[in-house]
Amino acid sequence: MRITRACEAHPGGHNLRRLFLTLLLLPLLMGVNYCEHKLPVPKPLQIRATDTPVSTLLSQINAGALENTIQARATMDFEDFSEATKGTKRTIPTANALIVLKRPQNIRLVVEAPILSIKVADMVSDGHQFKVAVLWPSSSKKFLIGSNNQQYTRIEGETKTNNADLQRAGALANIRPQHLTDAILMRPVEPDANSMYFVEQATEVEPDPDITHKKGSQVERPYYVVTLLERENDGEARITRRVWFDRTAESAPLTRQQFFENGRVATDVTYSEFFRAGAYSLPKKIFVRRPDDKYAVTITLKPESVQVNGDVPATAFVLNNDENLPEINLDARVKAGPSKP
Repeated sequence: MRITRACEAHPGGHNLRRLFLTLLLLPLLMGVNYCEHKLPVPKPLQIRATDTPVSTLLSQINAGALENTIQARATMDFEDFSEATKGTKRTIPTANALIVLKRPQNIRLVVEAPILSIKVADMVSDGHQFKVAVLWPSSSKKFLIGSNNQQYTRIEGETKTNNADLQRAGALANIRPQHLTDAILMRPVEPDANSMYFVEQATEVEPDPDITHKKGSQVERPYYVVTLLERENDGEARITRRVWFDRTAESAPLTRQQFFENGRVATDVTYSEFFRAGAYSLPKKIFVRRPDDKYAVTITLKPESVQVNGDVPATAFVLNNDENLPEINLDARVKAGPSKP
C-alpha cells in the first residue's frame, strides 16, 4: 500500500506502473513461455484402406457368419474388475477349455485346470437359458440356472484368495456362456424392414503395439465403423451393435465388435491373429469384456484343434445336475430380492 500511494503521489507514478506491467508482460509479448511441458501425443497410424465400399464391409460380417458349428480346444485367461474403483484388478490363472458352438445360439464350454486336467466348470446355453456347473474345488461347487435376457448381480464367494482353483471358481460363476456365443459366432446383417445401418469413419487412441517404442506410448488408429440398428414397434430405433474395421490394413479387416443393451455397451470384443481353418478365417485370440459384469476373458484358440461345420449332436448341449450340486435358480433369486448364495 505504501508503494502504491507513493506512485500515485509522484508526478510520474502512472508511468512507473506502466513500466512495471510492461516488464511483467515482456516475456509473453516476445512469445516466450514461463514453463514448457512435453506431453506424449498419440502417433497417427497410416491409413491404407482409403475407399472401401460399404458392400465389402457388410460382406466381411456375413462371411464370418458362415460357420454353422465350431469345435475347438483353447486356453482362457480371466480378469476380474470388481475392485476397479480401488485401482486394482485381479488376473485369474490360465485354464484350458473345450468349446463347442452351433447356430443359432448353442454353446457348450468345459473348463479344466491346466494341471491334471481336472474339470473346473461345465456350462451350456441354448439362446434362452443357461446352466453353469462349478465343479472344483469342492468348497465352491454350485449349479446355476438363469435366463439369457435377465440381468443378475455378481455372485461373490470364496474368491478373495491366492488359491488358483478358488479364483477360477469365483470367476467362472459370473461368466455367462451366451456372451461367448455372441463373440465367436458372428451374426449376419439381416436385410429386413426393421434393420438399419450406417457407416462412419472414426479413430481410437490405443496402446502402441510396437514393443520397441517407449513404454506407455499410444497410437491413433483409424477405423470404419458399421452401426446396426433395429426399429422398435413405436417407430424408434435402438442400436444393437457396432462392428469395427481396421483401416491401417488395405483389406480393412474386421477387428472389433460391440453389443449394446439399453443404449450402453454390454459386450466389447476384439479379434486378432487370424488363421485359416479350411475355407474359413478365424481369430486365434478373442478378447471379451463385460463392463457391467466387471470381468474380461481372453480366449486363445488352438488352430490345430479347430473343426468347422462338423457334425455336433444335440446331446452336446445338454447339461444336467447329475452330481446333485447345490442348485441356485438365479431367476428365483431376483424375484426374492438381493441375497448371497
